[in-house]
Amino acid sequence: MLRAAAEQAGCETMLALAEVKETWDALPDGDDPWNDYYRYEDEEEDEEDRIEAADEALEDYHLNELIDDEITLDWWTGQDGTGGEPVSLHVRDYEVCTATPNASLTPYQSEYEGYMGNYGNTLDRWYRRAAVVVWPRERAFAARAEAGFRWALREIRSRVDVGDLPSARSAAESLAPFWGGLEAEAGLLTEALDAAEAVNAAGTAAMLLEPFHAGLLAREHTDGLAAVAGLYGEDWTRSVIGGWFGSERRHRTGLSEWVGSTLPELYAALRTAGNPDVARHLAAEVWRWLGGGLRQGTTIAQSDLRRAQLEILSAPLARLLEVADDEIRDEITGTLHAYADTVLECLMPALRLAHARGTAGSTRSPGTAHGGSAGSPLRRRAVKTTGRSRGPGAGATSALGWERFSARGGSGSTSGRWRRTGVAISTPGLTRRSCRYGTRPAGRGALTPWC
Repeated sequence: MLRAAAEQAGCETMLALAEVKETWDALPDGDDPWNDYYRYEDEEEDEEDRIEAADEALEDYHLNELIDDEITLDWWTGQDGTGGEPVSLHVRDYEVCTATPNASLTPYQSEYEGYMGNYGNTLDRWYRRAAVVVWPRERAFAARAEAGFRWALREIRSRVDVGDLPSARSAAESLAPFWGGLEAEAGLLTEALDAAEAVNAAGTAAMLLEPFHAGLLAREHTDGLAAVAGLYGEDWTRSVIGGWFGSERRHRTGLSEWVGSTLPELYAALRTAGNPDVARHLAAEVWRWLGGGLRQGTTIAQSDLRRAQLEILSAPLARLLEVADDEIRDEITGTLHAYADTVLECLMPALRLAHARGTAGSTRSPGTAHGGSAGSPLRRRAVKTTGRSRGPGAGATSALGWERFSARGGSGSTSGRWRRTGVAISTPGLTRRSCRYGTRPAGRGALTPWC
């Protein structure tokens, strides 16, 4: 009967289960409210006993006023009235109509928080209630989508597959008011890329992909990313990828780890799939992020903070140079040349990491697209950044422009220390000269940049 009445009114209806939480300002019966302010430090009452009392004798608490309440639907029936599915949908107060107040029901759980100095004297109560959910038929998709984002994306794809493209586009557009609240995850990005391609509308597709961030991208997204990039063009792709690297999302991405572990494989997969432009846009945005971090880090006055900040960026910089094409590498070279010499505190650890991965020579990294290594580009960039090419020893080249001085301060000694402004390297005699970043055999004129 209820379903028939809803249909006659142009609505859809279903049964649901709701969880209700109420937070009350409350005091145990008989307590003077001022005692908590003036004698709470002297109270010896066990807080756990109070919580237990709340469960066993609810009438022992005097409720003053309702501070907050939350209503969440966590299950409802299917569209045809059979079966059911778990959901998670917050219901606003103005959307609720109830004939029986919660105060007339028994909560299944209660917790009391005593006075804690600047908060407390609150009683939380939880109730489970049944609900009848009704919404206008024209808003049915949006209502169900807000409770299940994955269902919404699959429904859009399904409507396109059955030939109902206008309905799919209309449904996708109805998501815009709340789509920004989506909890982004890698599996959901796969569904979103599929739906974005299906609607064949650039603006709607961009809206569907907007909540995600770069840290979710993985090799499994290669085909979907290539499909939407090919459909909507380079400008659209650059805009969407740029949004994924936006500053408001970086705190969620773990970009340093993502660049080190995922970018090389993803970059290579995109190039193999015939989408070098998409790979290039990814590399360009990574460098935009890295460049900003280097620009900020090199200007930090306190040396230990500066070094820590720059060393964090050394691993992603080395990885980026392994995979980037010549255009990106040239841009990196030109930018590094403009930075202060403190950028070496990033470049030298990056060279050491490249060497440790076996890429200091001609060995090709699995993610390298051009057969080059990070070690060689980093050496050249270190030279260009410092503007010095003469190292210790006749005819030698180095990224650092060292000068030799003895332990007593005289220059020209063959035993003692090598130094550069702000950098000192121990050289114990002619046996083996060591430094912060590595070693070199005695008798060799040049100090290799990776050391």
